[in-house]
Amino acid sequence: MGIAWRCSSGSLYPARKVEIDMSRPVMFGIGGVILGLVLLAVLPWWVSVLIIAAAIAIPVVAYRSLDSGQRARIKRMRSRGQLGR
Repeated sequence: MGIAWRCSSGSLYPARKVEIDMSRPVMFGIGGVILGLVLLAVLPWWVSVLIIAAAIAIPVVAYRSLDSGQRARIKRMRSRGQLGR
């Protein structure tokens, strides 16, 4: 018994290639969480939890360290599609 991905038309393969666009900090965060989960089998549990927590906390702390004007500017750029090109 396996898992198959199906698109809305019901076929196994979508008609067009789907690309996921992520920013570098998001990719590093996801990579850190995956690395922590893999290392969970090798290292003590608390080391893996620290790696996962750091991967989540570093982008959040970086965003929160911006002042309100900088955050508003980033939100405007995101809404216009100017970030992540």
